[in-house]
Order: sequence, then C-alpha cells, then structure tokens
Amino acid sequence: MILTPTCPCCGGHTKVKDYSSYSYNHLDVAGIPSIIDWTRRRYVCKECGSPSEPSPFGPENFHQSYAVLNAIAVDLHNIRMTYKDIAHKYHVSNTIIQVYADSFIRAPRLTLPENLGIDEISSSMAKHGGSYLCVFVDNNNRTLNEILPNRSKVTLSKTFLK
Repeated sequence: MILTPTCPCCGGHTKVKDYSSYSYNHLDVAGIPSIIDWTRRRYVCKECGSPSEPSPFGPENFHQSYAVLNAIAVDLHNIRMTYKDIAHKYHVSNTIIQVYADSFIRAPRLTLPENLGIDEISSSMAKHGGSYLCVFVDNNNRTLNEILPNRSKVTLSKTFLK
C-alpha cells in the first residue's frame, strides 16, 4: 500500500511534483558553524492547490533557522552590540541583520507631546527626492520625539492620522 502525503493546509490528497534542496544557517555547535540541509517536497494539492510543504526550520525567504533568528533578536536588545558584531557572531551579512530588524521588530510609537515642535534638517538620508528630514521635538522636555523620512504633505498627513 502506497501512502500519498496529505496537504498541511486542508488535509486533502496531494501529488508530488519534485523535490528542492534548502540550506539554513543554524547556531554553532561546539564553536563550529552548522548548516541544516533539507529537501523540501513540492507538491500540488488536488483540493486547495497548495504548492509545497512549509519549512519547519525557518521563515520563507530567510536562510537562517528559527533558532538563529531568535538569538539575533535577543542580541539586538543588547545596546553594546552593533549590527556588524551580531552579523559576525552568526555568520551572516550586516544587511541580513538590518532586514531582520526592520521586518520583525516593531518599536512602539511615542505619543505626540502637548507642546510639539516641528523642524526640518538637511540630510542625505532624506527620501523621495527631497533633501530634508522632518523632526518632531517635545518643547517642554526638550527631547526628540520622531524623525520622518521627508517633509511632504503625504508623510505628515499619514503621521498625524495614526
């Protein structure tokens, strides 16, 4: 008797199309970098059309295991570690650390102060063709509240509507 795999989405019958290989960077074992090599089944579900089985090792489009991503998230909380330090520790690029930080870490937005100061500063970091960033400050406490990527009407409207 031949068992056909069932679809993880709907539990229906599937037909295997092919197999593809994936590699995931994993945590070091005894100081030696380790890699998980996994052969993923690509199939077509006859009921729902689901294309392949989900990865148990890491999220889609990342080549790091969940364990590495969790360890990176813990290290991102350490203010003494730079992106470069974390990237070197886990054998990935600085860009991967930045993408991970931007994708998964959400910083709570500060509420607008009662006495809000709005200013603009010239910067090469400004986006959308402008050369100025928009800065919000708390005039009472004399602290920085938020920096916006530009000073356009659209950006300001979106910020105040949140």
